[in-house]
Amino acid sequence: MQRGNPLLSGKGKRQPLIGTWAQTKSPEFCEIAGRAGFDFVIIDMEHGSFGIEGAVEMIRAVEAAGSVPVVRVPDHTRTNIFKVLDAGAMGVLVPSVSNAAEARAIVEAATYGPKGKRGACPCTRGTGHGVEDWSAYLDWTRDNVFVAALIETPEGVENFDAIIAVPGIDYVTLGPFDLAQALGHEGNFAHPDVQACLEDLAARALAKDVGVMAVSFASDGAGVRNDFDRWILKGVDVVAISSDRFLLSSGMKGIVGAVRSN
Repeated sequence: MQRGNPLLSGKGKRQPLIGTWAQTKSPEFCEIAGRAGFDFVIIDMEHGSFGIEGAVEMIRAVEAAGSVPVVRVPDHTRTNIFKVLDAGAMGVLVPSVSNAAEARAIVEAATYGPKGKRGACPCTRGTGHGVEDWSAYLDWTRDNVFVAALIETPEGVENFDAIIAVPGIDYVTLGPFDLAQALGHEGNFAHPDVQACLEDLAARALAKDVGVMAVSFASDGAGVRNDFDRWILKGVDVVAISSDRFLLSSGMKGIVGAVRSN
């Protein structure tokens, strides 16, 4: 039986949801994240070191831990979008969405005909390899599979209102690092101009009832809490926190520093 997707239910009434990013080919990390209480895991095929075969294993691990598998695809390619959805992703996150035409094409790729252009097959992993009734699966996808546009370019900022007006864009994800780089701040996502831009985008999306997924790069308790509280106060109730690489690298650096300090 298919599970419901908390990222699409109870908007405005639900408890805040938290997720994390998986960039290494590690089903174990995905399982740990779910068991630790993360509501969703973003399986990162753009900057991660794996392809669709690895993503399938990681989706399965997220599901086994009772969390929601979301996949960031490497690009806008229609085939990549429907392959990860066929594999069981409950959300697709598409990078560098810069205008409404791109947003419409992404929604079409994630939506079955006649409204969309997603390839239809009754025996994918998403349908339980054919065990699930096709009409029941179609109904489930309409209520539980979401499309998120990652806004991380100056063009995306300029065309933001047109992007969020595209039917089927359920979420915008705010990409602080790429945006800071593109704006000439060399990845300094804490720069006041970058943060002011992100906050403005979030407010505009929420005003149109489009979900917002904020991003925190912090990996320590105090830093995470500070970022989380800040976004919650802005009305955002979905935050993607840290990643497998950040958590491992910060933890290891802390241990080495503690041992070698005088």
